[in-house]
Amino acid sequence: MAKVNLRVRYDGGQGVVKGLDSEDSVEKLISHSLEALGIGDQQEAAIKLLSGFPPKPLDISDRDKSISSIGIQSGDTIIFQISPLSKQGEAPSTNTSTRKSPCPLQETASSTPTSDVSHKKLKTTDSSQTKLHRKVVP
Repeated sequence: MAKVNLRVRYDGGQGVVKGLDSEDSVEKLISHSLEALGIGDQQEAAIKLLSGFPPKPLDISDRDKSISSIGIQSGDTIIFQISPLSKQGEAPSTNTSTRKSPCPLQETASSTPTSDVSHKKLKTTDSSQTKLHRKVVP
């Protein structure tokens, strides 16, 4: 049995998991990883694992599989995506139609009164601003 050392990451931090065997179960990997990340037991959360570059999801539907059978090798970085379960037992979906704008103060041009000053382009009459000069520095 080969020892497996992994780097684990999630949005709130990162850690290192050492001492697992390549034949240990995915469940053991998850529990050791959550402990290394300082996260409590996440039985009430949907956990998704990503690995590789670009990160691709790992199949953890059967948590009794061995670590090596899902393609994890020593030295890999495993990214955890943890989302709490909703009341129906499903992970919350990200519905873009109800998502608020990242800039709540930003309004469309049709809803705000426009002034002539904001749409005029500034013209400079100073010709020194339009010429480029090269200066050689020793």
